[in-house]
Amino acid sequence: MNMKNANLVRAQKPQAEMLAVFAGGCCGTFARTGVCVLAGLGFSHPGIILAINLAGSAVLGFSQTYMRTDRPHLKQFVTSGFCGAFTTYATFVGILATLAAAPWLCALYAAASLAGGVLCARAGQIAGTMARAHTSNYTATPQAGEGSTADTDCNSVATRS
Repeated sequence: MNMKNANLVRAQKPQAEMLAVFAGGCCGTFARTGVCVLAGLGFSHPGIILAINLAGSAVLGFSQTYMRTDRPHLKQFVTSGFCGAFTTYATFVGILATLAAAPWLCALYAAASLAGGVLCARAGQIAGTMARAHTSNYTATPQAGEGSTADTDCNSVATRS
């Protein structure tokens, strides 16, 4: 590959990454809206937001370990894009502000959200590792940049916006 083509490939990569995150975000927002509409409890009901955030944490954990690093745009689509938009930190904080008048309920909701999110993300990571080990596409020989059973970033849960 000549220098001009190499520079063109490097220049196109950020746009492809941004597009993957943007498209995933659109899908995540649509999915969250769909869940809220189907539940019929509004867009900021504490129970629905808790369920969405816990489910999104599990999907995030699963995708961190199951998805291969040789498809970074797909991984960005799911993790930063879909999970980032499906889960909702702003609504979570709004619920906490609303519950501030009842401090014990506010603390309980925050603890359930945070502890539950970490537990769901970890369960997703374990499930992703197990699924990846049993997938026919999985190779025993790691490809460049991969560990033998999980990506190097699987031990940390990405932050959500």
